[in-house]
Amino acid sequence: MDEGLLSQATRLGPVHLKVTDIPAALTVWRDTLGLAPAGEDAVLAQLGAGGRTLIVLHAGAEIALPQKSRDLFHVAIHVTTRRDLAHAAARLKASGLRYSAQDH
Repeated sequence: MDEGLLSQATRLGPVHLKVTDIPAALTVWRDTLGLAPAGEDAVLAQLGAGGRTLIVLHAGAEIALPQKSRDLFHVAIHVTTRRDLAHAAARLKASGLRYSAQDH
């Protein structure tokens, strides 16, 4: 059986995003999606869950992307229960952010 090209110990690191406004980005990642702050200063914010950093926001993007931009096309956040999924969906709906649900 082919074990693939990567070691079984391979893990993904955090996603790094350049943003125009860290406080506004925190509203999405922390307040709406529920990631926990793991460190923040004027030019960088780290967020995660379960003791792992998942998202690193970097200040310095010169322009905000248009709403229909495809630069960040897909982010999947795994929730373990239907109740957690319902809470996440309710927060997203209340936020007014554009999103779609997909079964992975």
